[in-house]
Amino acid sequence: MHNLKAHLKGSIRTALVVGTLLTFINHTTAIINLDFDYMDLLNWSLNYVVPFTVSLYSRIASERSLAKKAEKYERQS
Repeated sequence: MHNLKAHLKGSIRTALVVGTLLTFINHTTAIINLDFDYMDLLNWSLNYVVPFTVSLYSRIASERSLAKKAEKYERQS
């Protein structure tokens, strides 16, 4: 996993964009009225954590899959 730093950067960017969009789409009224509590903050944090973990997992799984395919191709050649 020589691209871990790049994977983390990309996943953070994805989480920031997707998490912000989800938070504003689902909680616009509470944000505008400043009417939220700790449970809302917990829910909002999940809007960032879930896209981050999905993005990171997908990036690493994709890299591993490509590496296996390249290794298989090299053995066939």
